[in-house]
Amino acid sequence: MKEIIKKLEGLEEQVDFIASTVSKHDDWLKKHDERLEKITYVVIDHTERLGRIEKNMATRHDIDRMTNTLDRIVQLTEKKDQELTIITHDMKNYDNRLENVENDIRKMKPILGLN
Repeated sequence: MKEIIKKLEGLEEQVDFIASTVSKHDDWLKKHDERLEKITYVVIDHTERLGRIEKNMATRHDIDRMTNTLDRIVQLTEKKDQELTIITHDMKNYDNRLENVENDIRKMKPILGLN
């Protein structure tokens, strides 16, 4: 009987050690659960933010389309600027010709007696 009691006391110490170890592991696992929960909330937040960013961001196709549109607007503006330069030059030529014709008419009126 003494042997059984001695073995039981040894087992009791082992059980106490195991219980202590399990308790420590339980605390350790609780801390990890808390950290995992925080990480989960951060991942969820980042996922939602990324979704909003993807919803609102311009894609490569959008940027290419805008760039092409702007390039076309620049081309049209340059063309209109060139046309305006040519028209301005032509208007100056017409003004000069009109002034010459008016001067000629002024000179001809007294000769023709049309004062």
